[in-house]
Amino acid sequence: MVSRLLGDLLHEAVGISEKRQRDRKVSMLREKLSSPPEPTSTKHDLHEFISGYIPPIKKATKKRPFLDQNSAPQDLRALNSGAKRRRSYSVTEKAEVLQLLQNAESDASVHNKHAKVEADTGVSQSLISKWGRDRNTIFRSAAEVKTANLLRCGTKTPGANRWWPLAEEQLYKEIVQRRSRNRRVAKRWIVVRMRALIRELHPGCDKPAFRASEGWKIRFCKRYNLVPRRKSNLKAKPILERLPALQHFHTVFRKMLSYSSSGMLLPIPAVSHNQSVSADTEHDRGVLHEDDLRDPKWGRFAPHQRFNVDQVPLPFVFHAGGADTYDTKGVARVQVAENGGGSMSKRQATAQLCFRPVKAIKKKDGSLLKLIQPKPAIIFRGQGKRVSTVEKLAWNPGVDVLWQHNAWVDRAIAPAWAGDCFAKFVDEADQQLKDASLGDLVGGNLMIQDNLDAQKEETYKNVLKQKARTTSWYGPKDRTDLWQADDQGYGREHKRQCNRLQEDWLEDDDNLSRWEDNKLSVGDKRVLLTHWLTDSNSKVNQDCDLYRYHEKGGCMMTVNGWGDERITPEGTSGYSFDTVQATVGGWKSEDYTEVQKEVGDPPPNEAEPGVLSEQEDEGDLYDDEGAEADEATEAAWYIPDGFLVVESFVEEKNRVGQQILFHWQGSGWCQCVVKTLLTPAQQRKTGANFEVKYEDGDRANNLLVADTYAYGESAPYGSWVHLKKMTRVADTVAAEVVGRGRAAYALGADRQRST
Repeated sequence: MVSRLLGDLLHEAVGISEKRQRDRKVSMLREKLSSPPEPTSTKHDLHEFISGYIPPIKKATKKRPFLDQNSAPQDLRALNSGAKRRRSYSVTEKAEVLQLLQNAESDASVHNKHAKVEADTGVSQSLISKWGRDRNTIFRSAAEVKTANLLRCGTKTPGANRWWPLAEEQLYKEIVQRRSRNRRVAKRWIVVRMRALIRELHPGCDKPAFRASEGWKIRFCKRYNLVPRRKSNLKAKPILERLPALQHFHTVFRKMLSYSSSGMLLPIPAVSHNQSVSADTEHDRGVLHEDDLRDPKWGRFAPHQRFNVDQVPLPFVFHAGGADTYDTKGVARVQVAENGGGSMSKRQATAQLCFRPVKAIKKKDGSLLKLIQPKPAIIFRGQGKRVSTVEKLAWNPGVDVLWQHNAWVDRAIAPAWAGDCFAKFVDEADQQLKDASLGDLVGGNLMIQDNLDAQKEETYKNVLKQKARTTSWYGPKDRTDLWQADDQGYGREHKRQCNRLQEDWLEDDDNLSRWEDNKLSVGDKRVLLTHWLTDSNSKVNQDCDLYRYHEKGGCMMTVNGWGDERITPEGTSGYSFDTVQATVGGWKSEDYTEVQKEVGDPPPNEAEPGVLSEQEDEGDLYDDEGAEADEATEAAWYIPDGFLVVESFVEEKNRVGQQILFHWQGSGWCQCVVKTLLTPAQQRKTGANFEVKYEDGDRANNLLVADTYAYGESAPYGSWVHLKKMTRVADTVAAEVVGRGRAAYALGADRQRST
């Protein structure tokens, strides 16, 4: 009771303008209360006891400035009685706070959720509760801001002034000369040669130092019409040795189309002379008349019921690749004589691309029904458990996101895609036909695919059959470049469009800075990939000839031979196969398995061809192949500014952080920094002991031992030397001496090793 009365009196004293007087009266009151009255005293007696010491206090009225309507407008903020400094939060900051609250709510060990978030962020609990009521709106707004910032593209500025025109002209001439000898032109070689040419052709240049940024590489290639090219596969067998299995596949495929699911032979119409296919028909645009889809010449599956699915690896840097080189656009054959080092590009995700040949159906009334296509799926690396809500909302809804430890399509991902993604599309596609009064075109589907282990597993085939009413069919192994629709250009166009979108994105200066400074998080890269893949898929489905992709490899085959002249696998001329009429014997649903096994294996009299891999073997570190390279195009021996050469080898177990020069065949002397000491297992596997990082950002595993320690113009390939920074005047004098006579510092023949 005493504390409550004390609180009432303190509340009345709030209006006193002089704080000192209030504090003095309160302290005197506390001394008076140190000897309170007897417990039997009434509330009235206690109130008289306190008020007898402190006289009644009148409330102080706050004077407000007089506002005259005829006077000039005043700043009304002077009337505010709140805090002098207010803290405003952006929608992104609000989303981060709410994400912490959402994580705390899912943690059973945290009792007071709001208090924990307040302790972590400094935001009051009342404000957190207020934001929580609009949680969904804040998350959506933050996702829109994130998407807008990531996808912002700048305007192109062609014709910008070049700082080193003479060096670029000479560099292009050397690239053409080098490619004429089938030598590889790598990014590292371009950077090293550009630095050397700037020192040679632009001495005393007042421009900033050459940084070899990613933006300069992109613009240099655009100026001289250079594109990255994949090394032509020279290990594949001649086309004539690969045709028997393909012809066998087409023969059995026609037989399957000739029978219904119940084993009944379907009617096979005759081919009239005026039914030949020409290149200017609507089939090349994927627009078919509804009566054409009902034509019995298609057999069991009409064109709009045939699908092809395949996987395409997605690196985040689409123009990188160790087996790639820069060459003039339009060159038919690209050969690369690699000496060492491999691809530095790594797969960030895998795209699951599925499409059908028909874009639209022309109805009898003349209207056009644009058919929907399956959404692309993207498989990211990881499990997806710690992905924020903002990132999920920032993903493009036009792509299905799946997770796998290595970003592969394995036995768990394949049935998940079939049951959750493709089955949902089949229901939507069937409903679209029913809404357009074309319900008679709804039926079973056919999925034509390669012999990936996950796609031949029984669980995957059963999910396709039961949930998506789709039959699985497989082409011959190791020949997907001849028959699979995706390999006829569909997957390549997706990568090309993603590369174009990435280049447009890099035109923005802020994006280029984030790229070069490595400020893009893994989540940002995932968001960008979902948008780039969705936009490229829409572009390819709209502009490319989807019907021709299926037709070229034979996936648009008819039962009566109509259109066989349009089956032209890559590298063939006048292709034909055994057109066995499927009029003898029946066909049962269980026969599919036997025929698929028969199709998957080549004929017994055909030797098994080599497997076509996406990337060639890296080869040895010091390969002698192509030793006839012109040494004039390699970076000559030099000492970087501000460094001195350590003449003698010094034994050190850990060289992390040291600056070294390494002599590469094909590139010359390159400066790098030691980043990591490899583990014993890695050393046995790679034959190197340290991982180094070069000036252009590339990383490689190098062998840094005493036997290869050498420097100078006569040092062999694979040599290396330790550099130390100049710190004293004596070092500067020594550097001048080295500059006048570098050959005098070269090691003797006893320290050199043969190539």
